[in-house]
This record gives sequence, structure tokens and C-alpha cells, in this order.
Amino acid sequence: MLFISVTILIYSILIIFLLSARIKQDNISSDNKKTCTDHISVIIPFRNEEQNLLSIIDALKKQTFKSAEYLLINDKSTDFGPEICNAAITGLPQFKLLHLPDNMGGKKAAIHYGVLQSKYNIIVQTDADCIPQPDWLLNYSQAFLKPNTSLVIAPVIAQSTANGSFFQKMVALEFLSLTGVTIASAVLKSPLLCNGANMGYLKNIYMAYFKNGYNKTVSGDDMFLLMYAKNRKYNIAIITNKQGTVSTQLPENTFTFLNQRKRWTSKSLHTNNLEILSVSVLVFISNILIPVALFLTLQNGLLLIPVVIKYMVDFLFLLKYSVFYNQGYLLKYYPIWIIIYPFYVLLATAGGILGSFTWKNRSNTV
Repeated sequence: MLFISVTILIYSILIIFLLSARIKQDNISSDNKKTCTDHISVIIPFRNEEQNLLSIIDALKKQTFKSAEYLLINDKSTDFGPEICNAAITGLPQFKLLHLPDNMGGKKAAIHYGVLQSKYNIIVQTDADCIPQPDWLLNYSQAFLKPNTSLVIAPVIAQSTANGSFFQKMVALEFLSLTGVTIASAVLKSPLLCNGANMGYLKNIYMAYFKNGYNKTVSGDDMFLLMYAKNRKYNIAIITNKQGTVSTQLPENTFTFLNQRKRWTSKSLHTNNLEILSVSVLVFISNILIPVALFLTLQNGLLLIPVVIKYMVDFLFLLKYSVFYNQGYLLKYYPIWIIIYPFYVLLATAGGILGSFTWKNRSNTV
């Protein structure tokens, strides 16, 4: 019982530490002339995204930062995405459609191919089902003004509305928690998470990572690069303001959601940064212990104290970021979410480590 209490309390202390991060409320003005003089290469890998390509191309055309090239890399799509993309970018010299060679396959390969084909040293990547804000690249340009910046982390927000389904609310709440950890830990100079749908890095840093630390698992293009940068003490910057975000679509159903999370957790066995590994284990164990602690309160009511503390700090953490990103309507689902979450953590982790998953009509074995 002591182990359960101490573990849950240590987790709560971690969240309180993350709560101390101060995030900027102000947006950068596109009138600000203090921008990086370098050009930016934007990489968008895609597979079977015919319903999303027009939206992201339109959003990229509206970027206020104009010194950029956009590389859309087709990862062997089986739908009409490449044709739609080609028609949409005709007459737009800053856009280029690339097709992954026959001897390459998968998102990580598509990103690598895009980096090889890019013209500039500053690389920014996102996903085809995302929508960046108009000043998105302007934020990256200013982030890379900071001396010796090698990697830039930025937020990804789930496209959720108050009228969405119950399932979407649960997913959006979980996504918000991940976004909060991403931002808070980076602000506190100890980044624990990042999302490949919104990140930037220097091309020479990526090529060094590919040469020395590249991991050939199916997933993890973002986290392995982060761990590589952390292990080598590179300067990692964070974009916190809302104009630096991209919004992403929520999984359509439970099957897609679980496959996505299994894909994310499949890289956990290859974690090579002690800080990230320690926090991951702590979060997993503390959440798994919650149902055990609640059951054991029948024998010792004092076990309810660390559980209540955990629920309180988790709520405060979600409150902070739900207010910041105008998703406060999600909080009324928090009582249900905390019941479901421990079982979801167990299922997703076990599936990611032991099982296989399907993504974009491809079957993958962990």
C-alpha cells in the first residue's frame, strides 16, 4: 500500500511541476519584421488523404511567411490523393509533389525522402490531415532566430467542437493532456513529448540523427529525433502561442483511435532517454494503480487521499490548457474520462508493445 501511495503522489508532484510552466498568451504579429532570413522547407508526407489535401494546400497558400517551399510526399497512396494534389498545385512553383521510390515505404521513409529533396536547412513538418494557422511559419521563422536552436516543438490541437460526439470528447480530452505535457515540459527546458504534425529542425541535425541515431521502427519520427537532440544537449525551442498551432482531425472511430495509439506506444521499447523513459513508466504505473488503490480503500481508507490528490492536479492541469485553447467545454467529461483512462492506458500500451496495428491500410507488426 505504501508503494501505491508513494507512486501516485510522485506522479502528482510531477504534474504540479508541469503546472508551474508559464505559457505566452500573446500572438506574434505578421507585421513584425524580425524574422529569420533563411528560407524554410515544409514537408508533408501523405498516404490516402484525398479528402484532406485541398484543405491543407489552401492553408499553406495563406501563410504570411512567403520564403518557403512545400514538399508533398506521396507514400504510395491507393486513392486519388496524388491526382488531386497535382491539380491543386499546378501553377504554384513553391509547391512540389514527390513520389516515394519503390524501394522506400512508410511515413518515416517519406519524411527522410522529403528532407533529402529539400533545398533549405530549416525543415518544418506537418501531416496532411492538419490545418496550420496563417502565421504558423512566421512563428517558426522567429523561433529559429534564437541562438543555436536545433529543434522547435509546437502544439497540435484536436479539431473538436461542443457539438461533437461523446467519443470525440473523450479523445479530444486525452489529446489535450498530451498537448499540455508537450508545451509545459518544453517551457521548463525538459521536453518530454513532441508531435511530428508540428515540429521543425535543422537539416544538418536531422542528417546527423539519421546517420547515428535513426531508429527503423514504423513509428517515432518525432520522438526519436527529440531524444537524439536531448541526449546531445542541443537547444530545443518551443512555440506556445496560438498562431503557431496546427489543428488535426480526430480518429473516426474506436478502431482507428486504438490503432493510432498502439502505433504511438509501439516505439516505447526503443526509448533511449532516461528522463523520458522514467516519466513514461511513472505515468503508466500510477494510472494502472488507480483502480487497485480504489479497491484497497475498502481495507484502508487512507489510500483515497493520494487518489483524490491525483484527480485534483490532473483537473487543474487540463483546466489550464482547456482555457488557453478554448476547449473548456471538455472538462464536464472529466469525471467519465478518469474512470476510462486507466483501462485505456493498459490496453494501448499492451497493444503497442505486444501486438500489431493497421494504419493507412497497412498492417504493421511491432
